[in-house]
Amino acid sequence: MSFNYFSCNDSKRLYFLIRFGMGLALAFGLASALLWYEHQLFKTAIAGVYLQAWPSEVMMQTLSIEDLRDEPLQSLWYLHIQPPMLDGIRAIFANLSNASDLLSLQYDVDRSLYFSWAILYGFFTFFIFWWISQLTNNWFALGATLFFSLNPSVLLYATLLESTFLSSFFILFFVYTLWKIKAGTSVPVFLPITVFIALFFTRSLFQWQFLLIVIFSLVLMNYPRKKIIQFGLIVGMIIGLYIFKQATIFGISTTSSFIGLNLCNSIQACRGHEINPNVLKSFEQLNAGVLYRAKKITGSENYNHYSHLQLNKEYLNDYRQKLSELSWMNLMIIYYQNLRIFLKPSSNYASDNHLIVSLPKRWLAYYESLFSYPFFPIILLSAIVFWGCNAKRSDYKAALGIAIPIAAIFLISILFESGENMRFKFFIEPVLYIFIVSQIYILLKIGIEKFQRNS
Repeated sequence: MSFNYFSCNDSKRLYFLIRFGMGLALAFGLASALLWYEHQLFKTAIAGVYLQAWPSEVMMQTLSIEDLRDEPLQSLWYLHIQPPMLDGIRAIFANLSNASDLLSLQYDVDRSLYFSWAILYGFFTFFIFWWISQLTNNWFALGATLFFSLNPSVLLYATLLESTFLSSFFILFFVYTLWKIKAGTSVPVFLPITVFIALFFTRSLFQWQFLLIVIFSLVLMNYPRKKIIQFGLIVGMIIGLYIFKQATIFGISTTSSFIGLNLCNSIQACRGHEINPNVLKSFEQLNAGVLYRAKKITGSENYNHYSHLQLNKEYLNDYRQKLSELSWMNLMIIYYQNLRIFLKPSSNYASDNHLIVSLPKRWLAYYESLFSYPFFPIILLSAIVFWGCNAKRSDYKAALGIAIPIAAIFLISILFESGENMRFKFFIEPVLYIFIVSQIYILLKIGIEKFQRNS
């Protein structure tokens, strides 16, 4: 009688199932824990619903939930302040609600967002574990993922009713796709296409110019030429149609606030402006509430009002004028200040969040110190130097292909914003963390091997 042991393929399959099971258990456990903890906090929350006084309705980038319920498609069609992903999600929740009044509708939508972001938190942690486990081993990945998932910044954005957490997840997924391409894996072209389009319709910083950056990265990583052409043509056609629609209706090729208010604020150039009454004439034929509603149901201003489209064009002129007047030295001083804000803890963006306030002060202090200046940039630069010393020269070109989009997000975070830069840092924080822990693992492995040889 003979026994058949596992074949090599069986062992790989078993290892895959163990890894998948560990990641799934971690994700389910953390998402469930977050939902349970939110439930405890909601007992003393604002109106029993909010962990801070920021309903999704008051966010500058969102449309009124009333318009999203009554005119969902028309509202999204005439949206110029931001890409339509977040308001598209809010529109779905609004139309699934049976609320009889607007305040109850707002509560229903925001409760759904809290729940959705908690589920996304589970996917987020699973994906981080999945990536780290391919760079290290399962148990190291489990510990590293658990450590990052309890980061106050992660918990903050997982409980913030806007699109930062969703954007960070898509960026993580996108860079992972680039990493798989760099590793020589056969990545079907629909994957980078899908993730890039998701980013384009979620985050203003992914404008059409980012397509050129990504194509250049794919060339550096030797992605098959046929797939690069397919990627460029399909993505270019889809986002081109959207840009054509925006240019035809609004006369802009980007979201209005990003190229207007954000850019203007980045160098403190914004001035007061009066709206030309003639601007209204160009919108008289458009019967869309999102362009004419002055206030949203919370009383907050509707920044998608037609007047703000004109204001953002004026802000762009303010930016250009001040930029032409500033000396290089003064401009660098401004950008240095933006960098200093960028290097602050990402959780500083909303320090009054009930979940953040409830965390032990020592826990919060340790994490904020580790993920901000001076420790985080020092650790990151050390990891880059360590990688450079151990990598083959042939790896540099492909690695540059991954680094360029990350560097582009970093530069946009400094050059296009002043005030919320630490929030922009969270877009790339998970990716940078994964890179750092992968280098720490290699360093530990080398150290253990040397210790074993010497002993």
